[in-house]
Amino acid sequence: MKNLKTTIITALLLLAIVSGAVAQEKYDFAVVSYTLLPKKVRISINGEFTAKGGEGSKDLYDFSPVLREVADMQEKGWEVFNTYGMEGASLVFILRKKKQ
Repeated sequence: MKNLKTTIITALLLLAIVSGAVAQEKYDFAVVSYTLLPKKVRISINGEFTAKGGEGSKDLYDFSPVLREVADMQEKGWEVFNTYGMEGASLVFILRKKKQ
């Protein structure tokens, strides 16, 4: 009886672990980076790279081009997953979107 109980508990535990692994959500990832000199927005989505000129004011620390790009991506279903700054006044945004 004890052996049957152990087998059932083990099977249920294994089923819970396997179903959790199968149910893991899949995401597309994007990196949006911005450098001040030269002012440039760089975007990489799942290995596809594009670069855009950073149209903004003459102020050196105008981050509006990258903020506009990130806001546009958020409107398209992307969420900011992480962000950080790099030496040289660069900003990097990591975004993700659930795969359909």
